[in-house]
Amino acid sequence: AAAPAALPTPPPPAPAPTPAPPPVAAAPTPPPPPSPPVDEKTVEKTVEKAPEKTATPASSSSDSKPRNYEKLVADGDRALENGQTAKAQKLYEDALKAQPGGAAALTGSAYVAMDRHRGLAAIDLFRQALDAAPHYAPALFGIGEAYREQGKTSQAIEAYKSYLEQSPTGTDAPAARRQIKELGEAIAPARHEGPSAVIPDSTSPSPSAKTEPPAPTSPPPVQ
Repeated sequence: AAAPAALPTPPPPAPAPTPAPPPVAAAPTPPPPPSPPVDEKTVEKTVEKAPEKTATPASSSSDSKPRNYEKLVADGDRALENGQTAKAQKLYEDALKAQPGGAAALTGSAYVAMDRHRGLAAIDLFRQALDAAPHYAPALFGIGEAYREQGKTSQAIEAYKSYLEQSPTGTDAPAARRQIKELGEAIAPARHEGPSAVIPDSTSPSPSAKTEPPAPTSPPPVQ
């Protein structure tokens, strides 16, 4: 008998499909932290400070004017000390344009006038300075110097005394005391002299007149 034919080998079973991994759920996004409570006082302070920033430039610009005036006066004083009278006068004039009626600039201009031997003009400028600042020591001493040069002794002494009242330890205090002493000694003799010492008595013989001896008396005749 013939052998039975071999049965065909069945194909291997197909592999089972790999199941897809489950979808990963995204982590929930944490909510943002709560905003801090708004402090009304802080808001008010911020609003109040805002105008100050805008006002700062205006205040700084206004302060530049006095600083410019003081620098001009200081430069004028330095020029005057170095004998540069014309330069000093120009600086004082510029200072007065920056600050009209400034006592320091007027005082400097008065000293320029004194250097130019214009005593009356100097006195007028010193008076303007004292009108602006009645206790300004440099002007008080300066007008005393101007009065002294003009021969106004009593007014000079009063000005020197006023200076010492305002600045007893100032740089010009020793000079003021010396002038008071010297001027006081100069006018002291005139105060003590009376009218008879100034106007000689017409009945009194002049010291320069020569006194003639009396004529000799002749003896009486002999009888």
